[in-house]
Parts: sequence; structure tokens; C-alpha cells
Amino acid sequence: MLAAKHWQQFLNLNWDPSSQDFGILSFALNSLFLAFLATLLSTLWVLVLSVFLFGVEDNMFHRPLRMSLRIMLAVPTIVYALMGALYLVPAVRGFTGASGYSFLAVTLTLSVMLVPFLMKQCEGLFQAALLHQNSAASNSGFSVLQTFLWVIFPQCRTGFLALVFLGFCRSLGDTMIALIVSGNTPVLVEGWLSPFRNLTAHIALMAPTDAYSLMYASSFVSLGLLLAFSVTISSVAYVLIFKNKRWLW
Repeated sequence: MLAAKHWQQFLNLNWDPSSQDFGILSFALNSLFLAFLATLLSTLWVLVLSVFLFGVEDNMFHRPLRMSLRIMLAVPTIVYALMGALYLVPAVRGFTGASGYSFLAVTLTLSVMLVPFLMKQCEGLFQAALLHQNSAASNSGFSVLQTFLWVIFPQCRTGFLALVFLGFCRSLGDTMIALIVSGNTPVLVEGWLSPFRNLTAHIALMAPTDAYSLMYASSFVSLGLLLAFSVTISSVAYVLIFKNKRWLW
């Protein structure tokens, strides 16, 4: 069991093992900032893709796009992380002059990884709604775009919001992208070009340390915080869905 003084060492913003400071709150805040912005960016892309796939008549681009999204869904996270390190980090370095290992690079890489994950869930959500409403909307004279914007999406909004929460939890728990692309500097993120460390990367980095040290113990505290965040967000999504069943297909 950890003594009270150890909890004080863990629950602060300063990580400096040489001074016996093992604060992980900066990593926790970094995780929340990253998950929020990556989910927001990926949600915007998902909305655009959904309008194109479900609000436009079938065309020659729909099938290749769906196949590409399914292939992207099957790609391991480590591949996204390596692509981010090999291509996105040098690009950020070239445009900004910074190291490239930054909050911006991680956010962009993580958002790209989230898009096929969210699109797969949205596809089932919107297709189920289309089965119930497409004929009625067509008989009312709605175009495909009008049907999606004014009939399908409004009725699926609660389910879509629940999927966004699910994407937030998915990005919150990602390890490889944050571990490889972030720069792993143990500070609170200060800007888009700032290197940083989040909870999942910290857990991975502390795993090889002495099992009886406070550095190692900090990984378990980090794990507890990560679990608490995930359970809380998942619970919000659960309540949201079951309080509004009439909108969920």
C-alpha cells in the first residue's frame, strides 16, 4: 500500500525523480487534451465522409472509399505510429523548425487512426436508420442529401454522440502513437509544437524500471487514473443512450 506522502508525490504536476517528485497529473491532463482534440478532428472528418457516403447518390467513388476505410481499420496502430514518425514528424519539422515530435503530430496521427474506427460504427448506425426511413423520405420528395441531413442524422444523433464518446475512450487508451511520436518529455503540454508525455506512454516507459521503486508504482497510479477516465466517459455514453432510446437505431 502507498503511504499518504507517496500520494502527494504522485498527485502533482511535477515529474522529477531526482527530487523525489513523481507527479503524473501533467500526464493525465495531456491525455485528456490529446483525446479531446484528436476525437474532435476525427469527428469532423467522419461527418464529411458520412455526408458523402450517405447523402450523395451512389457513384464510382463510394466503393473504393469504403474499401479503403476497411483496410485502414485493419492496419495495426504501430503502423500509424511509424508512419507518423517517418513522414508527419519530418513534415512538421520542415514547416516549423521545431523537433517535429509534438502534440500536433500526435493529434493528427491519432485522428487519422480514429476515422476508420468511427466510420465503421457510423455505417451500421446510418444504414439501420435508412432501412426504416428511406422509403418514407423518398415518398415525401426528399433528395438523398435532404434525407440524410433532415431525417437520418437527426434521428441518429444520440447514437452518433455515443460513438464519439467511444472514440474518445479509444484515443485515450492508445499507447503506440503517443509513445513513438510525442517526444516523451515529462511536462505539461504548452502548445501545438510542444513535446509531451501522456498516461499510456508513461505506463509503457515505467514498465522496465525497478518493481519496488516509486517510478514503477507511478505506472499503477497512472493505470488507475486511465481506468477512471474511461469508465466515466463510457458511463456517460451509456446513460446518454438509454435515456434517449427513441433516437437510437
